[in-house]
Amino acid sequence: MWRVAALFLVLGVQGAQARVGRGTPGSFAKLGPVAYPCSFFKCKEGQLIPAANATIGDTEEVCCESKKCDEFRKLKPLKDEEYCNHQSQEDCEDRFHLHKIDAEQAKKKGLAPGTHLLPCRWDEIYKICRYDMQNIQKGCHNTW
Repeated sequence: MWRVAALFLVLGVQGAQARVGRGTPGSFAKLGPVAYPCSFFKCKEGQLIPAANATIGDTEEVCCESKKCDEFRKLKPLKDEEYCNHQSQEDCEDRFHLHKIDAEQAKKKGLAPGTHLLPCRWDEIYKICRYDMQNIQKGCHNTW
């Protein structure tokens, strides 16, 4: 009973009535726009829902993200006009670059549009901080 009451609070009367006894969150598409917590979704293996009860969404793509995204939340984004190779050894691995690629750029470069997160890693051979191109992350919910 408490779940039904919680649904009425989150969805409103009409949305909660539609949700009770229904199958998956995807079935809401037939009902028109309805807001509900992402905690109703089951993400694929290797994914999670950040702040599942607070995040609102209507598809798995909106609600789910890679578990690696959580690692980036512990790091600091580089400021504008700041680059990995400007970082000291002490700061290097605590930073990442937010690289935004619009649809036009993506088409020219053959990349996916959106925000890509590029971590900084210390290069022991050359003693310089560099972009870690092997661990680029895309699809993280923006929390920066």
